[in-house]
Amino acid sequence: MDKLKSAIADKVLEISSSDEGGMKAKLEKINRFRDFVNACQTLIRKYPEIETELLQMVENDDFDAKIASSRVDSIIRLSEN
Repeated sequence: MDKLKSAIADKVLEISSSDEGGMKAKLEKINRFRDFVNACQTLIRKYPEIETELLQMVENDDFDAKIASSRVDSIIRLSEN
């Protein structure tokens, strides 16, 4: 979980220090993603694959909480079967 939190913090710093337009919208999207990650803490402990998947999303600059939710659901379903 610490890796994931650190990766998200690094992205926030990266975006905050850039001169890109739409910085506020990007930061809001990252914040929603971070809130989702925090809500999944217990699931991440039970299903470590979730952290790996969410880290991959961060590395790909994909902070869509809806997609993350779908991926978490898929991992849980596959693990249960």
